[in-house]
Amino acid sequence: MPRNRRGKSLKASKKRAAEAVKLDDSANETHSENPKAKKRRIEHANGVKLSINEALALQTKAREADRSEAPPNPHKALAAMERTSLRASEKEQYIGLDCEMVGTGEDGQQSVLARACLVDFDGNIVYDAFVKVDQRVTDFRTQYSGVRPSDLKSGKATTFKECVSKVAALVKGKVLVGHALQNDLKVLMLTHPRHAIRDTARYRPMMRYQRGKFRPRKLKELAKENLGLEIQGGEHTPDEDANAAMLLYRLKRNEWESNLKVFKGAKSNGIKPGKPKASNP
Repeated sequence: MPRNRRGKSLKASKKRAAEAVKLDDSANETHSENPKAKKRRIEHANGVKLSINEALALQTKAREADRSEAPPNPHKALAAMERTSLRASEKEQYIGLDCEMVGTGEDGQQSVLARACLVDFDGNIVYDAFVKVDQRVTDFRTQYSGVRPSDLKSGKATTFKECVSKVAALVKGKVLVGHALQNDLKVLMLTHPRHAIRDTARYRPMMRYQRGKFRPRKLKELAKENLGLEIQGGEHTPDEDANAAMLLYRLKRNEWESNLKVFKGAKSNGIKPGKPKASNP
């Protein structure tokens, strides 16, 4: 091959190699491009020219708009999923209860009532009050109860007698919904008909079967698993817990009430519900 042709071929090869390297560098710059720079590039491509400050202002405004939107109401979402909707008169039959306690005694282990809350079928607060404690409180359990000394000393705190009287009147004749209700009723010094209690800590399908026994699970676990709700992330609030228990009941209401009917039917026929015994081969 003549020398001049060989030289031209070599130059062409070098030019193609340089162009290939340039393309690779351009691709790498695109991948490693700063997100803000990339946003500006896309905006310019669309014919919208913004300064950095203008772009940041728009982003801040969008984030504030997202935060200002009201969170979805789980009760409304659940109502849309329920197979049978209840009339207002039927909803009035249900009421949710949760109480917060503080500790008294030398070790703070004796629980006394510090706050009581009732919610209706749709999660609306019916009653919520802090309760004055006559004894010396040795453990406010604030990290769990959310109760502080100022809450019990304020003029808004009611007396134990007034609180119990109000709660008793509101739950009378209604189906009481909650989680571990025996603890709430104990500090209130109240009783409620067993057939009118829906306790998510005692409902078998929501319990854990361990070592031959059904054991209650935490309300926090049940809310996360069944409702996708994060509760009790820090200090507890009784309306949040009462709401979570009511939502769990609503989620399982049809199944729950059907199981109760079967149980009542078996009991009326003299049959003791339980695990069937294994038959002999």
